Amino acid sequence: MNQNLQRDVNSLGTMATLLLIGALVMAILLLAPIVVGAYITELGFSVQQAGYLISADMAGIGFATIPALFWLPRFSWHLVFKISLLATIALHIASALTGDFTQLLAIRFFCGLGSGTIVAVCIVCFGLTRHPDRVYALWVAGQLLIGAFGLAVLPHVMPEWGIKVVFFSLAATSGAALLFLKYIPSSIEAAQPITGAKHHAHLGTKSTGKIALGIAGLYLFYVALSGVWAYIERIGVSAELTPEHIGYILAIASILGIAGALTASVLDTRWGRLVPTAFGLVIIVTGLLALSGVNSVNTSAAALFILGAFTFKYAWTFILPYFLASISSQDKSGRAIVIANIFVGAGMASGPAIAAQFITGESYTSLITMGIICMLVCFLLFLPLILSKRDGIKSGSPTQQDHHIKANDH
Repeated sequence: MNQNLQRDVNSLGTMATLLLIGALVMAILLLAPIVVGAYITELGFSVQQAGYLISADMAGIGFATIPALFWLPRFSWHLVFKISLLATIALHIASALTGDFTQLLAIRFFCGLGSGTIVAVCIVCFGLTRHPDRVYALWVAGQLLIGAFGLAVLPHVMPEWGIKVVFFSLAATSGAALLFLKYIPSSIEAAQPITGAKHHAHLGTKSTGKIALGIAGLYLFYVALSGVWAYIERIGVSAELTPEHIGYILAIASILGIAGALTASVLDTRWGRLVPTAFGLVIIVTGLLALSGVNSVNTSAAALFILGAFTFKYAWTFILPYFLASISSQDKSGRAIVIANIFVGAGMASGPAIAAQFITGESYTSLITMGIICMLVCFLLFLPLILSKRDGIKSGSPTQQDHHIKANDH
């Protein structure tokens, strides 16, 4: 096998493969509402145990990024990618064959390790593309497309087949992804255009400080995101909606999430990053406020749940690409975004576990308040990065980035 596979990350085949597989291995987060529900109703786990199981997946994804800092510059990305994908397939199958909490906790953590290893390669490649904001948005859209399909279909087959159908489906789709491994580059040098200039960026002290604040903000963003999303099915139950109706609502919310990501992809940095992120913050807080009202009203609880789920999902996927790109654009070596992914995983892992501590009986108001606070602080921490001129993008006006890229292409 060729150990120096040259694959330009801007090429259609490589880009499509990275987007597809990168979205697929994150599916467990998007399917968390129905998985948590199945853990509780089918396997008999407590609300807290269900949260810990989702956290185990996310912890594995985050922890996988730590060794990635070592192996990314030393080992073949193609080989590690293949081994990790095979491991996740085996572990999904193992998950379907056990109902023991302790065993499942360990299996889901190691499955997360495999998924996180794959994600590490994907996000570095996304950051090397000509339009990282647009590519991160497409990645988020891909995750939501998979999530929307799963949330619409799985509630109808799970009553007969149980939660094992989720894990077998993930194993089967991951197996199909093996057919496209030839498009995965073998290293950071092999991931860049053959005739293009290689990235060897060095970070200054100011950039490092801004990136550190942004990474802290990204952690809080994922704490709020994963914490609320993991229990959104339970919030729907408290609004007296049936599992089928909740599944449809969350599937439509995922479609709106796709729209949010595609909006970010089309908008790109035309108006900088400050205006889009501020807009996204207003929408996401509005959605969380609507969800917080579900427990306090009777006649309009379902309407508030629908409004909250729709706006929360749209804004989440609209704002996230700008956060990721604001970090990756500061460091083309890829180290910053890989380190950021450690905290993404930490946020995803700790989010459901932290959220479980804010649930009192059937009330989720305190949980949602925690989510609002995390989102507001996240935005403040990202402001120095969003306003940064290092990558040539002005924060509040149309960008000159496209002209700069075109000039470099000639």
